[in-house]
Amino acid sequence: MSDASGSHTDEANTVRTKCWDGALHAYGTSFMFQRRARILGQRLNVLTYIGFLVPVIIGGLVLAYGHFKSLPTVIAIASAFALAQTVVSLWSVVGGWVAGYSYSATSAADNARLAKRYEDLAVLPPDDLTLFRHEYEKILIRDESRQEQDYQQGVNEAEKRRGLRAAFRQYERECPGCGKQPISMEPTDCDICGNFDHNPIRRIRGRLWN
Repeated sequence: MSDASGSHTDEANTVRTKCWDGALHAYGTSFMFQRRARILGQRLNVLTYIGFLVPVIIGGLVLAYGHFKSLPTVIAIASAFALAQTVVSLWSVVGGWVAGYSYSATSAADNARLAKRYEDLAVLPPDDLTLFRHEYEKILIRDESRQEQDYQQGVNEAEKRRGLRAAFRQYERECPGCGKQPISMEPTDCDICGNFDHNPIRRIRGRLWN
């Protein structure tokens, strides 16, 4: 009887461990896509702002002063900004910024929900082992479907390492590479939870980018 009870406990602990691992990876993926969405959103906001700013400035100057001596120069400068904005807008279309932003925001939210479901199940598992496994498998099926879509988004290794560092910090895990528990998002030289930002200026101002 004790052997059966011990086996039951071992299986339950195994499923619980899988839940915590699933939560960790889902959280890291959510963090990664949340960052993507933030960066793409900022770029799109700048494009929209410049697109409105140039005609508003020209229109405001003409309404306020009519035809003034420096107007051709102002128009020439504004035209240069407008041309640059057109070029960047074309780049955003080719690069899929709008679609990328929409996908990243959706994936970040969905992965965050998956992480929470894994975590809740690990903290308060059902007493019935069969039900416990069933609930875990339900989350896993949805998680695997999400992963299949996420893998098609061209995620690079640096993004993965940043996401893992965020997850290790969130769940107070030691990195298997450097053996340290991250307490910040400052990049390190670790090939598992670091090496995700090689720009020295951004490394100095890292908190503005994380």
